[in-house]
Amino acid sequence: MSLTKVSYSMVTGAPFNVLDYGAVGNGVANDTASIQAAIDAAIANGGGTVYLPPGTYKTTASINITDDVIRLVGAQQYASIILSDHTGNAINIATNNQPYVGNLYIKRNTIGARSSRTGVGIRVFGDFAGGSSVQANIEFCRIEGFSKGLDLYACFLSYFGNLTLKQNDISYYLNNNTNDSITFIACSSGTSVSQHVVGNGGAAECGATFIACEFEDAFKFPAISAIGGTGFYYQFTDCYLYENNFGSDAGSTFNFFRFDVAGYLRVIGSGVNCSGMQDARLVFGRRN
Repeated sequence: MSLTKVSYSMVTGAPFNVLDYGAVGNGVANDTASIQAAIDAAIANGGGTVYLPPGTYKTTASINITDDVIRLVGAQQYASIILSDHTGNAINIATNNQPYVGNLYIKRNTIGARSSRTGVGIRVFGDFAGGSSVQANIEFCRIEGFSKGLDLYACFLSYFGNLTLKQNDISYYLNNNTNDSITFIACSSGTSVSQHVVGNGGAAECGATFIACEFEDAFKFPAISAIGGTGFYYQFTDCYLYENNFGSDAGSTFNFFRFDVAGYLRVIGSGVNCSGMQDARLVFGRRN
C-alpha cells in the first residue's frame, strides 16, 4: 500500500507553509527560493497566508511580496527567524492596499558597527506617482542589524504595532515625505542606533503618530527629524525618550528633535529623561 505525504497545501484554505516548498529552517540551508516559491504560489492562488513555522530561515537575497493579498507570518516573534545573509533588503513589499507581516524576527547574519550596516529590514514601496498608496499592517516583529529597520514610501492609513527595532542605523525612515496617517503603537527603538525617526524630502505632507513607544540609546543628532519637503506632522503620545547620548557620532551641536521645514510637533503625556543628553533643544518651523 502506498502512502501519501500530507501537506498544508492539500487542505483548502490552509496557509502556504514554506516547509512544503522545500524550506529547512535550520539556519544553514539556503531557504530563499523556498520562501519565495510559497509567496508566489499564494499570489497565483489569489492570495493567502504564507507561514514560517518555528525555525531559522537563512536567506541570501531579498524576499519580495508583489501582491497586497499576502500575509507573511511566523509562529512567534522570536520563534520564526529570517536570517538575512546578504547586503540587500530582507523583505521588499512593492504593492498597494493591505499587505501584512507579523510574528517574525528579521535579522542580519552579522551585525556590523554603526554606519557600516546595509540594506533595509522591511521596505514598503507604494506607487505614489501613480496615485496608489499602501495600507500596510506590520506587527509583532523584531528587526535588527540593518541600515534602516523600516523604509516606508507612500503608506497611508497604515498600522505598525509591537515592533522592536534594535541595532539599525535608522529605525523608522519615512521616505520622500509620501506617507500620511501612519500609526506606531507600543514600538521600541534603541540599542546602538544612530537615529530613531527620519523624515526625508518630498512635496507632500507627512503625518505619523507614535503612541506608547520608546526611544533610547541614539548616538547621532537629530534623533528624530524632518528634513526637507513641505510639511511634517509628528505626534508623540505617552512615549518615553531616554538615554539618548548624542556625543559619539555628532559634532559640537546636538538636537533631539529637528524640523528644517514647516511642520507640527506635538508631545502629549510623554516623559523625556535628559540623563546623558548633552542637549535636547527643539528646532522647527512651527509647533503646537
